[in-house]
Amino acid sequence: NTGLTGGSVPRDTRPAVVLSMRKMRRVTPISNGERVVCLAGAGILDVNAALQGTKREGHSVLGSTFLNPSVAGGVSYGSGGTQLRKGPAYTERALYMSVDANGKVQLTDTLGLENDGTADLFKRLETGENLKETPSGSKTPAYNANYAKSVTKLDGDCSRFNADTSGPAPNRMEGKVLILATVHQSFAAPISTKTLWVSCGSFEAVNAVRKAALATPQDLPKSIEYMDRDTFETVDQAGRGLVLLIRLFGMAPMGFIWALRSRVDSLPLPYAKGALDRLAYLFNPLLPTITPGELDALGRKRDHNLLIDACDFGDGEGDRLIKRIEDATKGMDVEIHECDQASGAAARAQLFRFACAPAFTTRCYGEGVQGLSLDYALPKKHDTCPAMPEGVEPLIRMRYGHWGCNVVHEDLSFANGVDVHACKMQIKAEVERVGGKLPAEHGHGTEYLAPPPTQARWMKADPLNMMNPGVGGTKVGHKYTGECGLSHHHD
Repeated sequence: NTGLTGGSVPRDTRPAVVLSMRKMRRVTPISNGERVVCLAGAGILDVNAALQGTKREGHSVLGSTFLNPSVAGGVSYGSGGTQLRKGPAYTERALYMSVDANGKVQLTDTLGLENDGTADLFKRLETGENLKETPSGSKTPAYNANYAKSVTKLDGDCSRFNADTSGPAPNRMEGKVLILATVHQSFAAPISTKTLWVSCGSFEAVNAVRKAALATPQDLPKSIEYMDRDTFETVDQAGRGLVLLIRLFGMAPMGFIWALRSRVDSLPLPYAKGALDRLAYLFNPLLPTITPGELDALGRKRDHNLLIDACDFGDGEGDRLIKRIEDATKGMDVEIHECDQASGAAARAQLFRFACAPAFTTRCYGEGVQGLSLDYALPKKHDTCPAMPEGVEPLIRMRYGHWGCNVVHEDLSFANGVDVHACKMQIKAEVERVGGKLPAEHGHGTEYLAPPPTQARWMKADPLNMMNPGVGGTKVGHKYTGECGLSHHHD
């Protein structure tokens, strides 16, 4: 997750150890599949695979699933994603390690699982056998049960963001404790889903759709994703190859292709970095469009597009949602198109949204320009687009994101020679001026200064600064001495 924010890089002179938890991938459904026990390296693909045949699904079913990002990483950053009804990654049931002020390793167990001591618990977790909830454990939250109600209250608060200090560790601790295992809620899969492509002629219409979608917690869409004109054009101009590969071979090979791309980028050869992206951009016009003809026409016709999954869980929720959207947009320049499931049109529409971020990277390399990627949360009641600060003049400004929770992704390209970091800090200030929070999903890393309450929370959990030193602008040295951990100096 911190790949967009400078990563987590040891900077002190102390010996450093990098731990990879990726082999700890076991996922064990418990309580008839209502919850899952995940070891630290388990990814969201692993969770959904473990739940196959149960008519239930894990927290995330889209996003960067082909990279199989870890569930523990999601908890560490409070990652959200597309799944509006489920809320961000969150649990109050975890097994994690920390280092106290005396340098002693402490083990905290709030998993709520039966065991006869630590050794027995570890054995059960590693084998996946005899994992049973305690009575109190089954009542402890394994997801944010209040999120659906909170996100529909359109007030001045942000729905979710990385610096949020609510809830116990290890939530949003950004590496200051070491997660070993977590328990997570699974969710009932919808009985049926209608995927809508909603083409809007104005931002006013976009907001009308959003307000209708958030009218009641019971009828929330599964997801509601927004894409502006620059986003549509970028995906069309630079994302066709990626989507064609997925349509032909599925998500399974994408991890290998992503690793190959990274390997080529790192070769010590002239023009190696970005070589595959430049080729993809060059051949993109020769490939078929991502969306079927009618969706392609709608995307080109108007400046704003929404992709909505209206789901039925047995009480007509989806039909009520669609009726509210239709009523709210009467008289507006809006077209609502239901994507056919059987022909694959709905799946192709979802792939279009999936391709936004990688297509931006491909376009930047193809056009030989600089790129900047941001993610921020706006207040739930905020219904305008933050203005570009004076002097910040991007070549393209892609705005897309998770519209139900008002979390926005912006990808901006700049001419070579522009100080992109300075532009980033100016945009951050503008987002914060209107009450927003940046970052929202991808962590503070070494790019962003965390607010004092967030830093204080991390420092209390790791008083000797043994874990992930320097994150969020904290000091890099022993007991938080030495230089600031940011990769750039901030005023």
